[in-house]
Amino acid sequence: MFLLKEIAISGFKGIKDRVVIIPRQFNVIVGKNDAGKSTILKALDLFLNNKAFVPENLNNQTSQYTVIELIFDPNNTQHANHYR
Repeated sequence: MFLLKEIAISGFKGIKDRVVIIPRQFNVIVGKNDAGKSTILKALDLFLNNKAFVPENLNNQTSQYTVIELIFDPNNTQHANHYR
């Protein structure tokens, strides 16, 4: 398992422009209603669990694509075995 360094999402549900999230060792996602908390989790689920993309996930204000990027650090595995 590798350390997740960055999450970038654009054109997905309520996220129109590119949003970059830098995860830390421990993360809590908080915000007002309709701020995008569930959207971030759904994008991660779609990416990591190879779920089928459905048209409802596309942000209707963007062009015609969604981008979900996860950037991992293969050289930093210090926390890989922390949770078993």
